[in-house]
Amino acid sequence: MKPRLGRAVAVSRRAAQRGVTSIEYALLASLIAIAIVAGVSAAGGANGDSWTAWAAKLSAAIESVLGN
Repeated sequence: MKPRLGRAVAVSRRAAQRGVTSIEYALLASLIAIAIVAGVSAAGGANGDSWTAWAAKLSAAIESVLGN
C-alpha cells in the first residue's frame, strides 16, 4: 500500500507545481499586457497630437483655396 501512497503524493506534487507554474505565467502575461497598454497609451497621445496638427493645417489650406 505504501507505493500507491507515494505515487499519489508525487502526482499531487506535480499537480500543485503545474498550478503554481500556470499562476506564474498568468502574472507574467498580465505584466506584459500592462506594459503594452502603457506604451500604446503614451505613443497614442503623442501621435494623436501630430494628427490633430496635420488636420488643422489641411483644413486651413482647403479653406484658403476655397476662399471661405
